[in-house]
Amino acid sequence: MRQAPPAQPGQLSSGGVNENEPRYGLTQKNKCLNLPRAAINNQMPDASEMDLLHDYCRLGSEEAFTAVVQKHVNLVYSVALRHVGVAAQAEEITQAVFVILARKAAGLRPDTILEAWLYETTRLTSLSFSRSERRRQLREQEAYMLSKLQEPSSDALWNQLAPLLDEEISRLGKKDRDAVMLRFFMEKSIPEVAAALKVTEAAAQRRVLRAVEKLRASFARRGVVVSAAALTGAISAKAVQAAPATLAKTAAAAAIGKGITATGPTLTLIKATLKVMAWTKAKTAVAVGTMVLLVVSSTVVVINKLSPNAAARKMAAVSLNSYEGRFEMPGHTLVLQRRGAGLAAVDVDGRAGFIAYPASDTKFISHEQNSLTELTFLRDASGRVTEVTLIRDGRKLGDLKRSDTQ
Repeated sequence: MRQAPPAQPGQLSSGGVNENEPRYGLTQKNKCLNLPRAAINNQMPDASEMDLLHDYCRLGSEEAFTAVVQKHVNLVYSVALRHVGVAAQAEEITQAVFVILARKAAGLRPDTILEAWLYETTRLTSLSFSRSERRRQLREQEAYMLSKLQEPSSDALWNQLAPLLDEEISRLGKKDRDAVMLRFFMEKSIPEVAAALKVTEAAAQRRVLRAVEKLRASFARRGVVVSAAALTGAISAKAVQAAPATLAKTAAAAAIGKGITATGPTLTLIKATLKVMAWTKAKTAVAVGTMVLLVVSSTVVVINKLSPNAAARKMAAVSLNSYEGRFEMPGHTLVLQRRGAGLAAVDVDGRAGFIAYPASDTKFISHEQNSLTELTFLRDASGRVTEVTLIRDGRKLGDLKRSDTQ
């Protein structure tokens, strides 16, 4: 039997396959579009993130997805590390985030700012991880909570900004958050920010400045007074740190396998984050629908929940000064001082810990540090506050008696 001559360069083999074409993703199976497969452009570093994700979905290209992971692993790792503070836990969160990206890549809109999407997904994943850790370490945190007020900054502004940064950025609107991510986390120029956001350079500059001013004002309300220049300089220099050298490879491998090789805790974390993302999306849809109904029916609805300022206005007739004072229980002292529209819990040296805002005339609430803290006040017959009950995440920590002479 005669053997077929070898295929010439550019010629198809008898099987209909060009022997000189690179074969990408021929064994990868996923839920993305099942389209004809072709080689990825050899100039992969020049491709955009969404192009690389498209190649991953369409062709099953592990090289394309790995390139995306390598480009953004530092950002994801840094956000996770700020939340959990432990390198090993941040690595676990990083792997979970890229597994989520692999699962949801086919559903991302073409105009998605991938950095902002990864940032928000990392934040949600970190919060899920932190909640799980809190349940596991609840006894240690209970003993720690009252004795631990906000650590004073020795000489570095970053030590003050880092614990609050991700929470304050999450409070920005999507457009402002995208602008901050591109300009200061990814260190893009204004023209590059404008191109990514599809706006003019002047509009991009205004959006960046507006977002920075909102952040600066938010930090000031929480006791960290900083100029816009110092704030942006600190974010640019410190917000994104180098991830461990092998983390990109490990995270990419876990993500490409859709988490099959991930450990049990990582899989649990992935599921929890996906639920949070779905719930966040549902809340947004409900909010949009509610706004439409309000416009159509011309009905004014007052929502009495969200901002501390709204709650403070509800209590306009109640003097915050009456809540100020020194409260004690065995082994712990809590000093409450008026701070803007709320009450700051401070230590004996006057350093602020958390700030609680009024929900009623007997209850103040703080959502800081990824937990819910409640202060419930008790008055005597004359109206004087005599006792405060401290509750953290639904668990009573103790009743503190007033010890001053107010």
